[in-house]
Amino acid sequence: MQNTFDPYHKWLAIPPEDQPPTLYRLLGIEAAELDLDVIHGAADGRLAFLKTFLSGEHAALANRLSVEVTQARQVLASANRRAAYDRVLESAKPAGAEEDAADEPAAKTPGKASKSRDLSGQTFGEFLVSERIHAGRLAPVYRAVHKPSGTLVALKILPVESAQHDEMVRRFRREQEVTCKLDHPNLIVGYASGETEGVRYLATEFVMGTDLSTLVRQHGPLPVDQAVDYTLQAARGLMQLHLHGIYHRNVKPGNLWIDMSGRVKITNLFLAKFEEYAQVAGAGEELTRMGQTMGTAEYLAPEQAADAKSADQRADIYSLGCTLCFLLTGRPPYGGKSMMDKLAAHRKQPIPSLRELRSDVPAEVDRAFARMLAKDPAARYTFMGEVLTALDPGPQVGWFRRLISRFWNPPES
Repeated sequence: MQNTFDPYHKWLAIPPEDQPPTLYRLLGIEAAELDLDVIHGAADGRLAFLKTFLSGEHAALANRLSVEVTQARQVLASANRRAAYDRVLESAKPAGAEEDAADEPAAKTPGKASKSRDLSGQTFGEFLVSERIHAGRLAPVYRAVHKPSGTLVALKILPVESAQHDEMVRRFRREQEVTCKLDHPNLIVGYASGETEGVRYLATEFVMGTDLSTLVRQHGPLPVDQAVDYTLQAARGLMQLHLHGIYHRNVKPGNLWIDMSGRVKITNLFLAKFEEYAQVAGAGEELTRMGQTMGTAEYLAPEQAADAKSADQRADIYSLGCTLCFLLTGRPPYGGKSMMDKLAAHRKQPIPSLRELRSDVPAEVDRAFARMLAKDPAARYTFMGEVLTALDPGPQVGWFRRLISRFWNPPES
């Protein structure tokens, strides 16, 4: 990171500690404002002000903020979109906070969770730690500030106790590299990584929002268009990973975050699989299971439960289909009293019909869901581009789907 110009603070008087701003703060209006004249008037004022910078040194930043203001206007001026956004605000917390501890693999040797010390006030590289937001047993996450620029970041730390295990170090190193290397709107942006006095760290964008599991648990099943939109955004982020030879292997509502602008961010690459062609150190090397099944039973593809090493992009497609079901119905497609019951249900029980569970689900969404959950991976969509086409059959995706299909399904010689 560099000593960067902060347009939110300099132009809109939104200090770093209040960033990323809510859409209401971005327009400079009161939270939950309903008057359309106020919303449009505020947006017009912001855009007119930003227009004065479009020919200056920071023209690109002014253009970016103008786009954000326009998008904020569109969301807040629509009753349905504003209601969906307000639900996200009600559940907002920093990304990484309150993650489900059961989803974190337990280290093979010690038998109890590592108790990492609080590092508030310490410095790692150019980052000053302010407070802990997630006391994870493997890698706690802190709110921190990039000292040269004042930018707020999330700082993930690998504790000394965890660093004693080679597999933990290799997994953390992979996460460091991938997060900082890949750039996509639906992936967490990595700023920097490094090591200070033997302690590894990863600095990423500070995302305020909520995960989809919390959103549905607190507010109930989502409107169909909102659920499909979130699924499409997740599919785009996953396709970016897949094109780089990375398979997530733990796609579920709790690992999909909605930020304050309504954008999906995919988190938690700890269980990811890396193909040999992935441009990441140690690619192709399959790490051990660390004493637990790879993934979460309610969202786990049958072939991944049988052999995590064989999982590919189609396992992520299956898990995303299970996630879509949860968003629309408030529960995953299969249940059971024990983990073994749930895994058996994925293998043996028929694929449920979303339209039978919820009558307003369009037929094309139900068909796409059924194919995403095919028991046989060969019967599913081959890659995420086909999922995008099925759920959002616009002409802009078709040419790309045909191009990439040649990559995933090369012609037989």
